[in-house]
Amino acid sequence: MSVQIQGTKFIYEIDNKDFPDGFIASGTESFVFKGRKISIGEDRKTDLSFSCVLKFKPKSKERLERFKNQELKIFEELQECRSVARIYDVIEDIGEDFELEIPDTKKYIRSSNPSGSKNIVPCFCVVEEFIDGWSLEQFCRREFWGLEKKKDNRWINFHDFTDAEKEEVLERYKDEKTFFRYQEKLLRFMQSLCGILMFISTTSKKKVLHLDIKPENIMVTSQSEELVLIDFGRSVFLPDDETFVRHFLPCVDYDSRESINTPFSHGTIGYAAPECFVGEGYNSKFPFEKNGYETGKMSIESDIFSFGATFWECMNIVELMVNSRDFAESPHDFYEKNLLDDKAYFNRDLSLECTGPLGGRYHLSLQKIIKKCTKRRKLGYLESNDYYHYYSELKDDLDDARDSIPSVKKGENKQVRNAATIFGFCIGCIITLLLFSVVYKAIGYQIATNNWETLMEEIDNHDGNSITYQATQFGKISEIALERMELADDGQKKTVCDECYGYLLEDDSISTMEASLMVSLLEYNDNNSEKMTYVDKIMEKANAAELSTISSAISEMGISEGSTAYNLAAAIHSVENISNYNYNEAYNLLLDNENNPTYANAVRHLAIALNNKGDMVINSISDANGKTRSEIKDFLDSLEKK
Repeated sequence: MSVQIQGTKFIYEIDNKDFPDGFIASGTESFVFKGRKISIGEDRKTDLSFSCVLKFKPKSKERLERFKNQELKIFEELQECRSVARIYDVIEDIGEDFELEIPDTKKYIRSSNPSGSKNIVPCFCVVEEFIDGWSLEQFCRREFWGLEKKKDNRWINFHDFTDAEKEEVLERYKDEKTFFRYQEKLLRFMQSLCGILMFISTTSKKKVLHLDIKPENIMVTSQSEELVLIDFGRSVFLPDDETFVRHFLPCVDYDSRESINTPFSHGTIGYAAPECFVGEGYNSKFPFEKNGYETGKMSIESDIFSFGATFWECMNIVELMVNSRDFAESPHDFYEKNLLDDKAYFNRDLSLECTGPLGGRYHLSLQKIIKKCTKRRKLGYLESNDYYHYYSELKDDLDDARDSIPSVKKGENKQVRNAATIFGFCIGCIITLLLFSVVYKAIGYQIATNNWETLMEEIDNHDGNSITYQATQFGKISEIALERMELADDGQKKTVCDECYGYLLEDDSISTMEASLMVSLLEYNDNNSEKMTYVDKIMEKANAAELSTISSAISEMGISEGSTAYNLAAAIHSVENISNYNYNEAYNLLLDNENNPTYANAVRHLAIALNNKGDMVINSISDANGKTRSEIKDFLDSLEKK
């Protein structure tokens, strides 16, 4: 038997260099292995080798057709978004000689199962982009808190640690500075995922609902800690004329256990909204009260529920892991056993963390967001202001949380407040004296510049890769860049901006996080012309999936007269967030820039944002311009399709 798949242009084989047996994980409907994609030269000899993911999906005519007609088309639709994993190939027949053991199951992946053996799982193979990093689940458990460790070539969880190892984890968790750094990371992840979901659900040519959002399906890249959304196996297109879709999964026996052939929900238990669950059969009882919602009727609100459930788990991960071996070993089994009732499943708060060693440390604004996302359904919930219905609403609350957390946290603890006051007074006196010294400023700038150059050299030498950077280093990059800017004179400020922007653009795209840093640097620059130069550059290279948040960051600069790029950013922000905005201004901006190749993504994004505002806005633009409604709609549609 072989563990190699022969393709037309490539050979695919299991790569066990980084994972035992090459095994990464078991998904909702797949077995995931690390692979190598090996090109075949004209002489039929193997040539270059690239990392990839080999995702084996149980084969049946129905599953294969569903994948080709739904999941594959969704991937193709979203290829322009770098925050969505890419599919390289689909191999329906993996070969009769292929056999691969699924670790810890005594089952084998084969192309077919003519003998009907219970130990053989017939599969087809989907070849996907390999994301160098962790799932969000692994990032929280392993990379940040160290709740799982590799021992004897396998991962063990907290409950199998030595007493000393357990104490090390708990001491780290008790440390206020570390905890608030984790809170900051999670908030940034929430903002990033919100931007990705906003893109796929409202700004793609065909609106997409993911319907399986959970920590396992969100990747965190090791190089830049950016999020990449994976596994669109449950995703569906949203019809142009509807705000919901339906699933038609058969009823199940809720008194038995969930299985791959009898799923309890269109999604994953613990994260799926109640309307995603299937009907009850075999005289069993539905796990929740059916009040105000229709089972099978799924909408954006369903993905928002999963968003809240995902980050509820991330925020409580230490308490969940430490206090429950069941959760540490299998979140799915834990949720199926403990969460399938109204009291536990809805209105999730952060009370688990509140019972911890230093409880109640998460900011109240985050608890309110999680609670609103996972709010128990009631009659009329699809129209009620008690729920999120648009990602723009969720984004606004996340932005407000970002702005409020630092200032509130400084004053919540009396000892911290007093210490900060005394420390701030002493430092303030010292810095006040130093700032009067021109010599200090010049020396300080040179020291900061030397620190910048040293950091750049370290990053360039990291794994021999100078194109990307470690986001664990991004805090240092921001800190040193801002320090340089504070100490720079007028002639040096442009140099700081040039060097920082040049570095951030090495991957040829600007993310929200990078745009926010540039905006912070520009606040130190009084030269309006230079500000506009960088705004132009940011908007030209802005990540298409993050234009909403990037535009908001730029519009907050509050410049009265700006460039085309600034006006586009301000218009995008206003259309998406300001209710009494003059939408005709945005329309005229589109007329002026419909053939502007430099800001094509921003123009398309603005057109889609206007289109999404509905008939009242289209009619108001029609009246203001003396054109028919269909003429306005056709114009916006033409820009959306570019």
